[in-house]
Amino acid sequence: MADPILVVAWLVLAHIVADFVLQTGSIARAKSSHGSRALGGLAAHGLIVALCLVPVGLAFGGPGWWFAVVVAVSHVVIDRTKVVLTRRAAAAALREAH
Repeated sequence: MADPILVVAWLVLAHIVADFVLQTGSIARAKSSHGSRALGGLAAHGLIVALCLVPVGLAFGGPGWWFAVVVAVSHVVIDRTKVVLTRRAAAAALREAH
């Protein structure tokens, strides 16, 4: 069985690499846009997250692959939710300011 501390360390490293090293400015801007551009940016980032989790799948087999898929999909959902909620908060702040 894998050492839990090493697993957590790998997951943190994978997150940092996916969000800050491999995510380009173009992908970040696309994720925050609208329509198919946003979908493309989210898909690209989700793929990057999934690729960073390949070692988890290799280390844990079937459950590791499911975990990688769930983490990648939830990461995309959280990123999109963050964009939508930020837009709503900014619009509400502008309405309040006027």
